[in-house]
Amino acid sequence: MNKSSSLYIRVSAVVLACAALLWHGSAPVGAQSAITITSPSNGAVLVAGPDYATDLLADAWDFNNREDAAIDPAQFDGFSNFAVSGGLAGGTLSLSRVGANNGSNFYLLQRAYYNILNPGRTGRSFPIESGIFTKLAFKMTSTRADQFPRIYWFHNDLGSPSGDASGWRYVNPSTPTPAGSNIYVIDLTQANNGTPWTAGAVKGFAFYPNSSAVGYDVKMDWVRLTTGDSNPAATVLPVQWSGGSGTTTILVRDAAGTSTTIASGLSGNSYNWNYGVLPPGTYTMTIVRNGVSSAATTFPSTRRRRCRSPIRMRAAATISPRRCSATRGTCATRPT
Repeated sequence: MNKSSSLYIRVSAVVLACAALLWHGSAPVGAQSAITITSPSNGAVLVAGPDYATDLLADAWDFNNREDAAIDPAQFDGFSNFAVSGGLAGGTLSLSRVGANNGSNFYLLQRAYYNILNPGRTGRSFPIESGIFTKLAFKMTSTRADQFPRIYWFHNDLGSPSGDASGWRYVNPSTPTPAGSNIYVIDLTQANNGTPWTAGAVKGFAFYPNSSAVGYDVKMDWVRLTTGDSNPAATVLPVQWSGGSGTTTILVRDAAGTSTTIASGLSGNSYNWNYGVLPPGTYTMTIVRNGVSSAATTFPSTRRRRCRSPIRMRAAATISPRRCSATRGTCATRPT
């Protein structure tokens, strides 16, 4: 073999080696490791969270009976067919009594009239302790996507010489609520207008679903008013996971397929979640990291009536309703 042939073979070998190296270098180092939810564990049992209506009224705001919203005709307005039935409250929005297209409303906690007897379920008889119950959650279905719903509260009776002492806040001050069914969680101590939520006991509590339009349907599925995350009575669950990379989003989906984001942009592998915002039912939790989802975890919860009932959690996670009585479960002390 002459020198030129030998040189050609050596050069060719070097080129092939470099090509092989580049090909291997461009291949992925390895698939992202699987994401696993390590807490809650499959089958774990949790304690139902505090809820104003369940604990104080002995009747959750689940809209299975007419008393779950104000009975006084003056305390619901701007609906052409308002009804509380079959687990839903609401109807088709219409102009209010004064002709406003942003005045549709109904009261969850009926206001009492000043200086007269007010039998039944009112804020005078069952005031909301605003320093304890500070976190609101609800599921709402709307056929319109460009509105800014509001929450209103009143610290005084109707007709009080001291005035209403009212306050309010948007569900989301910067973004209109989307169409369809959605779960919302709100800190009532934030973004207040007027008299702050925590200025005293709340004696009236109302929901205004529209801000500029009528002629569409709005219905509430459930409402919960629970303790803030830092309250000692809050039911806080350490959600933990392993595997994957990048920031984390925690999603929870109910049995009807409605999903809510519990937290997003998390950099670690754990998050303390106040799960008292959710009513009894069956839920599925998923962890998402860098576009990759974990296997689901299901947690079941039991219904609570003035006592704490267990919530059973399973690793793909579901909440199954079950009634609680003084002889089943451990009676709850009132939050402080």
